[in-house]
Amino acid sequence: MKIRHYLMALATFALPTAAQEKSPATTEVSYLVSCINDTVEGKVLTDTFRLRFNDSKALFYRVDDFISDSTKLNDADAWARDVNKTLTRKKRNDKTGMCYYILTDLQGKTYVYKDRIGTNAFRYTDSLPNFNWKILPEQKTIAGHKCAKAVGKYMGRTYEAWYATDIPARLGPWKFNGLPGLVMAVYDTRRQYTFTFIDMQACNGDVALFPSRAFKTTKEKFLKEYAAYQSDPVTYFSTRSLIRISFGAPDGQLVQEINNDNRHRPMEILE
Repeated sequence: MKIRHYLMALATFALPTAAQEKSPATTEVSYLVSCINDTVEGKVLTDTFRLRFNDSKALFYRVDDFISDSTKLNDADAWARDVNKTLTRKKRNDKTGMCYYILTDLQGKTYVYKDRIGTNAFRYTDSLPNFNWKILPEQKTIAGHKCAKAVGKYMGRTYEAWYATDIPARLGPWKFNGLPGLVMAVYDTRRQYTFTFIDMQACNGDVALFPSRAFKTTKEKFLKEYAAYQSDPVTYFSTRSLIRISFGAPDGQLVQEINNDNRHRPMEILE
């Protein structure tokens, strides 16, 4: 794999450009997130995400990305060393690699979504989705909390959710919201995406996005851009990425692995 001017381009594109708007958190919830990234072979990948929140805002993020972005903000030299190590270290094949942040305005019922496609960073703002939840009579206990079941639909998927009746936060992982309790577990009926509660604790960190540069877009445009990447990721890296990457022969093993890792359907399905 040939990477052209990788660190220089990263530094130019991703250095912080604005101060953080701080909002102290009160609580942080950890979730185990799993997804099927190869629907042909049924390969399941997992990652740890966290949801930190207060009465007005919530931030959902992947732990590994948060650590890396925090290091980049506070110690650029250490971050550069970590990036160099990552480039030479064998990639773990059991991680989801999902790298999005979701900052939710609970009072305004909107959210800011930040993600990467290839080496391009994108950001958009949208209204919180309406899942049209239907509360069901089924109940069970999760991590000592009495939970009720609900079923909802959003952008091509049907979701089953379990929310804690004793934790009145009307939010959950990813974009899930609107239930009368914290979402403890939620999954689509095909079990291609699953979010499972791990633990909850007090938090004295901030509910805020790290300052960074990104293309401003809309949800619809972002999903179309991701569809272009998913249909041919190798071509996307070499022609549409800010940092152009060539992976060698089109019929090589690495190219095949990259293509296989994209044999899945995204959470939000374009009609």
